[in-house]
Amino acid sequence: MNGPSHPVKQDEITVTDQGAGFGSPLQNRAVEDAATKAVTQAYEDEGWTVEDVSTEKLGWDLTCTHPGGAIVKVEVKGVSGIRPAVLLTTNEVRAARHEEEWVLTVVTRALSSRPEITEFSREDTLAAATPYVFRADLGASVSTPASTCPHCSRPGIPIVHGEPGPEMIAAANEGRIALGGCSINAGQPTWTCSEGHKWRLDDRPQT
Repeated sequence: MNGPSHPVKQDEITVTDQGAGFGSPLQNRAVEDAATKAVTQAYEDEGWTVEDVSTEKLGWDLTCTHPGGAIVKVEVKGVSGIRPAVLLTTNEVRAARHEEEWVLTVVTRALSSRPEITEFSREDTLAAATPYVFRADLGASVSTPASTCPHCSRPGIPIVHGEPGPEMIAAANEGRIALGGCSINAGQPTWTCSEGHKWRLDDRPQT
């Protein structure tokens, strides 16, 4: 079965240590939890032993072991609608490339009473995967005109999104960046200043 040929246009993307997806963090968590439950139940019903390894950042969510010795490394993606268009993190793509037992299982209608489970091979997944979001680490440079607050002319501070690691937290504490949370919304501000004003790169000074 073929996977999605191109990404669905969405306004909001969430990136956390657990993965990436469309929608708000709360909505994503509900969908992913429902999907994981459905896939776990499906494997257990067929006699597999299922271990949840989603917090170990291996590039898959479930390690499933069959009584006969077979092992499947299952990356679970939940979708509230009917189209299996999902986001993969760099770590998940790495696992798909290097782990022969890796498979992608997409649960559509995940929050409904009748979720639908479809499994995709790593070959089909990689063939369907296209770059969608890129992270550009531009450091602490704030020397360009766009980094000056259009409201008060104070130096700008770049707003960085994503699950903050030690380096991001340290940079935020030093005032070199501002943490913007895990959700990325179309049209949201990309810069802030010490006075709390926020603006985008294409904003112009206000009179």
